[in-house]
Amino acid sequence: MYSIHHFYSLLNYVITAKTIKNRLILKTLNLNIDYIVVLSHIK
Repeated sequence: MYSIHHFYSLLNYVITAKTIKNRLILKTLNLNIDYIVVLSHIK
């Protein structure tokens, strides 16, 4: 039971580590989108 849980947490960690770059890119895109939306509302 513990080993299975440990395996899944390790797997989750690996997946998270692999997707950190993608998440950072998505966060940057989201910030840019928010910025554009704010600018369009100001105009």
